[in-house]
Amino acid sequence: SLLMPIVMALALVLVVGVVIFFPKLRTLIPSQNNQMDMPTQVVVAPLTQKYTNDKFRFTFNYPEGYTVREVVSETGTNVLIEDQVSGKGVQIYVTKYTDSNTTITPERVMDEVGDMSVEDPQPIVLSAGGGEGLAFKSDNQDFGGNSREAWFIVGGHLYQISTYAEYDEFLKAVFATWSFF
Repeated sequence: SLLMPIVMALALVLVVGVVIFFPKLRTLIPSQNNQMDMPTQVVVAPLTQKYTNDKFRFTFNYPEGYTVREVVSETGTNVLIEDQVSGKGVQIYVTKYTDSNTTITPERVMDEVGDMSVEDPQPIVLSAGGGEGLAFKSDNQDFGGNSREAWFIVGGHLYQISTYAEYDEFLKAVFATWSFF
């Protein structure tokens, strides 16, 4: 029976091929635990501190161990919420906004900052202040190329909130305490 040695030879070639090439194949397949896609989230401590901005008339809470400072320039105001140890945190950039169209779309964001992507855009509605905006993921290089953004317009001002992707839950917690007065 000539068929039996041929089947045995093919099975041997298949086994040897799997043993040799399977480890190499595993290195070609991207890991499902890619740090850029699934960053480890920063632990959100209780939000016991309160920040109030009288100029733009908003307030929010933030945790101990963070500082909030303002940096004013000719073009706008940066409100920075920074971890006292790492220096990382959230940037809130506020500028005057005079356009009558207050709808924030992915296209509009890309028009404003052409070198930044807009991924997974989600509309946001602010109950306090009545504004609407857009939350999205981006490749903002100021935040390591993997950022979380929220843009909205309220009271003639554009608010551009940016943070590192691993600060997404932190941003959501702080933003949940945000109110205009």
